[in-house]
Amino acid sequence: VCDAQGERLFIVERDAGRVQSWRLGSGTPVAQSGRWLRRPRGAALAGPHLFGADTGNDRVVRLRASDLAFEMSFGRHGSGRAEFDGPCGVASDGVEVVVISDLCNHRLQVFDLDGGLLRVIGACGATPGRFRGPWGVAIRGGYLYVAEMASCRLQVLTWPACELRQLLPLPAASPMGLRGVAVGADGTVYVADLRGRRILALAPVGARTLPPAEQVPVVAR
Repeated sequence: VCDAQGERLFIVERDAGRVQSWRLGSGTPVAQSGRWLRRPRGAALAGPHLFGADTGNDRVVRLRASDLAFEMSFGRHGSGRAEFDGPCGVASDGVEVVVISDLCNHRLQVFDLDGGLLRVIGACGATPGRFRGPWGVAIRGGYLYVAEMASCRLQVLTWPACELRQLLPLPAASPMGLRGVAVGADGTVYVADLRGRRILALAPVGARTLPPAEQVPVVAR
């Protein structure tokens, strides 16, 4: 994760159970969290905070971005509202909310910056607007991008309305291989294919846009 100014890079270390920040340009370390995370995955910046998925503990942690000091955590293991079963991806609009992909509950959950639940998006299923193993999430340019590990596809929702806009099957991806997703300034979508050991680059012009008759409301509650 890089800050908006392009000055600092935040690195999540799954096996070490920590987060580090480095100064871009000079390549010097700035700060690191304690080694108390269990198999952490995604992270995103929102205001002065860094939110990280503490996957092994089924919770989300909020760290102070300047020095990676622990501020708070929210969530616990379960399938109810504000509970997680494998939180993995983290996305933010940069100001007000964070979106967490709840992998084994096959849904997304949206929280304010103090950990208050705002909405639940999606449910388990293979039809458009539902998810099977959502992992990577990203918000950019008025869209929410969701990479599904089990379905090998990318869904694009409008943000913040969360209406299904595009459905992109990725047959070239390795089975169960999709992980993180990021969007470049030019709209190019980058999806990590872990098992294929590669990055898939998708141009927006190649996406299959769903005509109005095919648009399916996303389950939100």
